[in-house]
Amino acid sequence: MNKLNQSQKSGDNSSLVQAEVINNYYGITEARAREIIKESLPDILREYSNEAQETAEKRIAKFADNYIDRLVRENLLEKLRDPGIQIQLKEAEKAAASSGRDNDINLLSDLLIQRTKFNENSTVKLGVSYAIDILDKISDDSLIGLTIAHFVYSFVPHALDIKSCLEILDNSLSKILYMPLPDDTLWIDQLDVVKAIRIIPFTKHRSFENQYIESLPNHFDIGIKKGSKDFYKAIDILTNANIPLVFLSDNELLDNYVRFIISDIERLDECKITIDSMCLSQSQKDAINQVLSLYSQDEALKKEIANNFVGLINKYEHVSIVRNWWNSVNIAFNLTSVGRVLAHTNALRCDASIPPINEMLEFIKHIEG
Repeated sequence: MNKLNQSQKSGDNSSLVQAEVINNYYGITEARAREIIKESLPDILREYSNEAQETAEKRIAKFADNYIDRLVRENLLEKLRDPGIQIQLKEAEKAAASSGRDNDINLLSDLLIQRTKFNENSTVKLGVSYAIDILDKISDDSLIGLTIAHFVYSFVPHALDIKSCLEILDNSLSKILYMPLPDDTLWIDQLDVVKAIRIIPFTKHRSFENQYIESLPNHFDIGIKKGSKDFYKAIDILTNANIPLVFLSDNELLDNYVRFIISDIERLDECKITIDSMCLSQSQKDAINQVLSLYSQDEALKKEIANNFVGLINKYEHVSIVRNWWNSVNIAFNLTSVGRVLAHTNALRCDASIPPINEMLEFIKHIEG
């Protein structure tokens, strides 16, 4: 609120009253947001013939309704003050006008929301900009293939047991598998052309099961054989360190073996693992590492665990569908930042419980670092 003081001169035998003008500046309202979109409409429609303008305007209106509703719901209207977002908004309007698919219009809105929410993230800004440009150039098969590929590469469930991990995956995939997966490789070629992926020549990607075995290594440890000398040694170590024996649990993937239940062994040194709400002491960390050193490294047992994991996968409908499809794709590729932003935004549209895009990008940076 700005105050402008106005001085007044008084004549003889008169009183002086100081006048004050108060100007109130209000934030961007929903009505003003719609005006902003309408202001750019004439320039956009000018690029089309008279015959195409009506269709273009209807599509832009549908996009605008979706986008503004999201802005209001997520309290983001004030973000429209940013010139960069207004420029991106205009590009999204053009893309909406050129696309005849309802899903594209909804996804354009979702992409722009990601740009609006994470405007300081240069990867999101770049990814959204190019994703908007390519969206109407890729098929539905390409979009679902890209989304599931991103899921396999980047979604690592966190749970203490492998069955819970698979339940998390299956629940998300039940929402993200909104159409059948492509049964050829044309979608890969198309995504490579628009630079959403980069094909790696003469290479085959890791199998679905190996992807998760490498992403969740602690779940696939052999552990210690029950009743063995090392088994009783492990019990003594944990007891002396005041660590409950419940953390030494049956290996779900290998009969007659136990392993220490921890979702991420690497976090031990960060003192983030807690037992009974108490942070681990250094002596307790040392004790856990002593138990881990007793684990068997038998290669035949590792193969048995991998085979048992595949058998367990087959009990989860949607995970099994994706595993069979993924293992049938014989072309290796990496997702670009454009592909990741587009795929993650599409996945979020289906399952709002998955991590936000900024957390996903930080996670990928970590695992690739």
